[in-house]
Amino acid sequence: MQYLLGLLVALPPVLLAVGAVRGRVQVRACCPAPEHDKRLAGVFDEPASTS
Repeated sequence: MQYLLGLLVALPPVLLAVGAVRGRVQVRACCPAPEHDKRLAGVFDEPASTS
């Protein structure tokens, strides 16, 4: 039973690594960085006030 659980835990990262090496999986961030997100452009213009 322990081997089965270990296999279930270890298999997804191994498959992702093999897919990345073979070029079938693209490893990238799911969201853009806040500095490059146009929707948050005004947030970084001025420092936050601590009132």
